[in-house]
Amino acid sequence: MVRLDYGLPDPAAFPAGPLAEAAGRVLRQPESAAVALSYGDPLGNREAIAKLIDSLYAEDIDPKATVFTTNGAMEALELVCMALFEPGDVLLVEQTTFAGVLPVARAAGAMIIGVPADLDGIDVDAAEQIIDAVSASGRRVRALYQVPTSANPTGTCLPIGRRQRLAALAERTGFILIEDDAYRDIFFSGSAPATLHRLAPDHVVHIRTLSKVLAPGLRLAVVAAPLWLAKAILALKPVGGTAPLVTEIVSAMLDDFDIGLHRAALRVRYGDRRDALAEQLANHLAPACRWAVPSGGFFMWIKLPGAVNPAKVCSNCAAAGVMVLPGSLFSVNGQVTEALRVSYSFEPTDRLAAAARQLADAVSAAMNEVVVSRDAAGTPADSPAPGSDTFS
Repeated sequence: MVRLDYGLPDPAAFPAGPLAEAAGRVLRQPESAAVALSYGDPLGNREAIAKLIDSLYAEDIDPKATVFTTNGAMEALELVCMALFEPGDVLLVEQTTFAGVLPVARAAGAMIIGVPADLDGIDVDAAEQIIDAVSASGRRVRALYQVPTSANPTGTCLPIGRRQRLAALAERTGFILIEDDAYRDIFFSGSAPATLHRLAPDHVVHIRTLSKVLAPGLRLAVVAAPLWLAKAILALKPVGGTAPLVTEIVSAMLDDFDIGLHRAALRVRYGDRRDALAEQLANHLAPACRWAVPSGGFFMWIKLPGAVNPAKVCSNCAAAGVMVLPGSLFSVNGQVTEALRVSYSFEPTDRLAAAARQLADAVSAAMNEVVVSRDAAGTPADSPAPGSDTFS
């Protein structure tokens, strides 16, 4: 089975050797072993955090922010939602967004409203209009969730101009920006635009998983927030700290492991895979389908012709041994979106090339079914397919 469905990092890129060596050093020394195997600081391993900021995040995190660790980005999202929302509060998200945030926010009592977006990300004007309408109804927009860099699922990267406008909107209207910057470290050319946190540190909680740059099994994320929000979040966090053994090992590894160089190698690895998939899609799927080549991250968002059922394409792909996901899984209300999310992170370039051909065959088969169905219904061949006017 070829896995283009989930955003799985390549296990061959995990720094297993350096982690094993660091674990040995930590556990062989009585002093560090005692720290690693005991309850930890609620804020996390301060030494590990300082090393990560120094080596990776110095330009991204405001020096006045309160910085702490969580057991992965999902725990951070859960704690942030619990700290922020009262029943009936509104969370704004892009109409197509990371599916994992939706149940977490709803469990915290939030009402979720989707905001239109385009190839450059969220429509800030539309967000402002929705905020005004929500306020006029007697509710409040408490937060706006963003994956601003190489977004999941669409791959879009919010330009600096929109980031500045979004940060200014948060400052002016008082909502909190939840910046889930999971893919910032996987940016293929140059530097990503400034973090929202840097632009409005008093109104942004910045979440940075280590799952993509180190390994997801570590279950470790760094969070930067204004002091008042950090206190509210940490008051909800279970006692015992964040994975003391894991953070002590990561801290020890960073003593002699060049994580910046490792990140650069990851960018090459995943950039090559993006290029391989984009080339094969251009060869086999154009012009029937449309997509944008992302500047980073793990995903491509492929728009299908309006009459083609994404679920049918996914089924055809699965029958050929290729797993992809329908866009409806990432929509706020579960409505069908005429798109697929395809991940290029897990598979090597040769398997991506073969999978792209299988995907093209699956789309072609689904399109042929539409033609047969139209002919059976007596619909003229040149009639617009249902929904095709929404395809762009």
